[in-house]
Amino acid sequence: MPLEDGYGRAVDDRNDATWAHPELRDFWAAGNADVVHMCCDESIPIEKRRKRLEKMIKLSSDMLASQGVNPLEGKDTTDADGFGTLQAFRCHGCPDEPEGAEHEVYALIPEKKSRRKRPAIFFIMGGCFFMQEPALYPELLRWAKQFNAIIVTPRYSTLLDAHYPTQLDECHAGYQWMLENAEELGIDPDRVVLFGLSTGAQLAIALAFRLKRYGIVPRGCVVADPMVEDRGTYESSKIVRDAADARLSHLMFYNYVGPENLGLGYIGPEAFPNHATVEECEGLCPLFIHVGESDQDRDPVIDFAGKCYAAKVPCSTHVWFGAAHATLWNSRGTAMSERFFEVLHGDIRDCLTYDLRR
Repeated sequence: MPLEDGYGRAVDDRNDATWAHPELRDFWAAGNADVVHMCCDESIPIEKRRKRLEKMIKLSSDMLASQGVNPLEGKDTTDADGFGTLQAFRCHGCPDEPEGAEHEVYALIPEKKSRRKRPAIFFIMGGCFFMQEPALYPELLRWAKQFNAIIVTPRYSTLLDAHYPTQLDECHAGYQWMLENAEELGIDPDRVVLFGLSTGAQLAIALAFRLKRYGIVPRGCVVADPMVEDRGTYESSKIVRDAADARLSHLMFYNYVGPENLGLGYIGPEAFPNHATVEECEGLCPLFIHVGESDQDRDPVIDFAGKCYAAKVPCSTHVWFGAAHATLWNSRGTAMSERFFEVLHGDIRDCLTYDLRR
């Protein structure tokens, strides 16, 4: 239902839940809009924003804990209880960082040792560069048991503390730590799958580009609702919704790369994957991309996938009818969300089971 301004430039307003698949209508307003608005509001002192963000994260983690979910303690409402716990480790910086840099990375260590090395899922949390807290992601524990895998997840900086390329460097450092400690962790370093949601999906694909520079090609990269573009030149760039829309993305990326870089394409695919040329996509690991029909990055994702196809990169692209940004992730328990997770899990399983690299 387009809105028009005085010059006739359309804005695609999809706040009306009729855009949603019927099973997703109750979740159409779910999202992190309030987090982005508050954390990017420069009129609020930064320390006050930090305290508000800490409060938001605590409220969310306390709510999950009240339901018996705490990946840090190996607790879950499913039968994943007792499989293992998340443990924090310190790691040194990646090759792109100054000497002496240190970061934090988590690994879900199973209680039972395995004679055979396990595969690994390198899980990059989402949360619009603000909510990347391990206690908020039950999948860290659930997927460890479901895939009998080691889960490694880097803790990366919020936009209140650092900007591009710090977040990507922290992810790279975590991946490097995982490879350096593969023997001790019981990981098969040739069976590693990247996974990310939202901004975590953006970082996962960006990390695939970064690793390719260093001659490392994971088994695959599976992402949900990646944010691949900062140039608002696509039809889906007009999509606005209260929960997650193009205007909020613009505000967030203004903070991520700075006004001197935003929307100009001066920086490459390690910032925004769709900045890549076809030639730069050559040699990427297999990609499995999921995006909602009403996601503001729908068209850039399709454009990026087209470059991958032209570059002969194994790539699967699924545009989900009646879904918006992170709707399927946040609507667990609905039949539509279950279908989404079934396909998503199938993509991860394929990457862990088969070598799909060409």
